[in-house]
Amino acid sequence: MPMPMFRISKQQAAELARPIVRKFAERLIRRVAPDLPVDPATLVRLVEAGIDRAHGHGLLSERDVARFVDMQLAAATTAEAPLASPPATNDEFSATDPVGALSPCPRKRNLRFSA
Repeated sequence: MPMPMFRISKQQAAELARPIVRKFAERLIRRVAPDLPVDPATLVRLVEAGIDRAHGHGLLSERDVARFVDMQLAAATTAEAPLASPPATNDEFSATDPVGALSPCPRKRNLRFSA
């Protein structure tokens, strides 16, 4: 007798993935926290925003997402401005925002790089 197929909606899949993503974010935070001089709440927001941005760029594997978040945090800590919270929307994008500079932005970017 054939096994009945079950269908999972996108909303159900998102709910099932939520605890997995949360645990992944917690592992990333534990790994990068000792190296960053930032309060824990800001670090949580930065890591969660980085995970969302990585998914927006089509990165799905934990390894690729972790590398993307590492790159984002490295760019944020090497910028002239101190590490800050990520912008709430892409509309707040500016060329001087190192975290926003890595986010997908619908408008054309004219970034200036200094040596």
